[in-house]
Amino acid sequence: MVNDVQKLFLLIFNIIVLTSFVVLFSNTYAFLYPEVHEKTLYEITNQSSSKQIAHIPVGNAPETIGVNSHTNMMYVANYLDNTVSVIDGENNTKIGNDIPVGEGPTGIGVNSHTNMMYVANYLDNTVSVINGENNTKIGNDIPVGSSPEAIGVNEDTNTIYVANLDNNTVSVIDGENNTKIDDIPVGKGPRDLAVNQLHDIIYVAYQDNNSVSVIDGENNTKIDDIPVGTSGDIDVISSLGTIYVANNDSDSVSVISLTNNTKIDDIPVGKGPGDIGVNSDTNTIYVANDDDTVSVIDGNSKTKIGNDIPVGKGPGDIGVNSDTNTIYVANNWDNSVSVIDGKANKVVAKVTFSTEPFNGGRIECDKDKLTAPIGEQFYVYSGSQCTAKPNQGFEFVSWQENLGRNSTQLLKFSSPSNIVDSILDFFNMKPDKQEATLNITKFGSFTANFKALPPPIPTQYVATLFTVVATAFIGSWLTPTVIEWRNRRKQVSKSDHCHNEAKNLYNDGKLDSNDIEKLNNLKDNITDEYTKGKINKEQYDKLGNEISISYREIFTKEINYLNTISKNDKVEQLSRIKTDIEDAYAKGKINELHYTLLNERLANYEKIK
Repeated sequence: MVNDVQKLFLLIFNIIVLTSFVVLFSNTYAFLYPEVHEKTLYEITNQSSSKQIAHIPVGNAPETIGVNSHTNMMYVANYLDNTVSVIDGENNTKIGNDIPVGEGPTGIGVNSHTNMMYVANYLDNTVSVINGENNTKIGNDIPVGSSPEAIGVNEDTNTIYVANLDNNTVSVIDGENNTKIDDIPVGKGPRDLAVNQLHDIIYVAYQDNNSVSVIDGENNTKIDDIPVGTSGDIDVISSLGTIYVANNDSDSVSVISLTNNTKIDDIPVGKGPGDIGVNSDTNTIYVANDDDTVSVIDGNSKTKIGNDIPVGKGPGDIGVNSDTNTIYVANNWDNSVSVIDGKANKVVAKVTFSTEPFNGGRIECDKDKLTAPIGEQFYVYSGSQCTAKPNQGFEFVSWQENLGRNSTQLLKFSSPSNIVDSILDFFNMKPDKQEATLNITKFGSFTANFKALPPPIPTQYVATLFTVVATAFIGSWLTPTVIEWRNRRKQVSKSDHCHNEAKNLYNDGKLDSNDIEKLNNLKDNITDEYTKGKINKEQYDKLGNEISISYREIFTKEINYLNTISKNDKVEQLSRIKTDIEDAYAKGKINELHYTLLNERLANYEKIK
């Protein structure tokens, strides 16, 4: 009896020691091949920061969103593509080809009653009309004033109002025959407008003159001016008699009473508020901020509630579908739309999971370990972590994304299995592999691949195997191969440190020209580390690509910023940006690919500006 107990104890001891050695070698594999050890979905598919918020890809530089709540369709104006993308709200996916419109579309107005969408084209001073029945542009574009910026629709009277930024007018379009019938003189720089359908009143916000004008829709004349802050967007809750105006310079939202057209409050929000979206059913107001967030205001208490919601880069317009309590945010700088669940006020992503083989395992999401449905569409919050859990007798192999036309792309895969996996599986002690966790940062369909583990080795061979492995391990500890491995571990550690420094540039929630000096220093440090042999050529190239991505992002923001400044300043700033890009390329700060992409963006801007 004692002899059997001793044998069992020796067996367990050998298994533990053997596990430690094999795990050590498994970690060695991970250090030697860091590119397969840990990469998130967004890093692989977009070669960028893993902090990306879940989104729906649309066209280039989305400016505005129009919501047709009757059809549950969203229309997104893409400024640099001269197109409108269509999103089906049933499953929140972009459908069909983007619709060509005029040059530089910036505003969209929706008449849900007639299923017509009106698009303000900033660069050619026209309005395009889209028929929602077949999502095609109809008729000739309608000439309006100079630099049309925004559109409002009175569905009850079928009248469309267009704010013309550069000639200080509001054009009026008759929706019955889609022709312009009037130009109403207003203040300097009308930037946005909102329609109170209940009383047929139009409210106009300005770029520079700190006021909101009031237009009587019955005779199309300006009747009043209301003092506010430096205006951004404006929206109306007609049923509650309230107007909300974003004050870009003072980081607040003004509240105006429709009863007497007077300002009654200023509500602090995020940094640089621009656009406003309103859910009149819940009396909730959503405000897009320059710091890549959305603030939420409770219309009952007229106070900001909760923390600001992180969205994509450069949030512009906000569209609200009150029927589904869903909020859509156009992210101008990363060509995407974020979707916010209005009940939880969190960004969501729609995903579908499958497993291969079907009995290989299951998928659990987030800390609550909720088992995800297989083969069904469902929503998770952006950034949720879903882990592929193998059933006994199986191991996780890889994650893949299922693309259109039966194509796929590999996202994450694990290192090859070893005998310890089989042993731990036999004792039901096998831990999750780090690569088995997928960070959800986009809408999509994903498959977790598993494979059957080999049967565990017979117990009588474990002690013998331990002796062989231990002898080989000790005998090889001082060999050149192991010494080289230790040096490579140091290189990986140094590379990881540089990579973390690059990621830290995003700690303030954005990357802009203020980070140029830090980026320059980081580029110099990486070059020094490579010269001293502290990182290898492959690591140097990868870090260089990360730095190049950051420079490109900053220059792209500077190019986009040109749309917000006066025409006189644009020429000087454009010349400076060109010079900075040439200098960065000459000094090796940006690579040839990003240099080419930036020049293409400059060329597109010059073509349509």
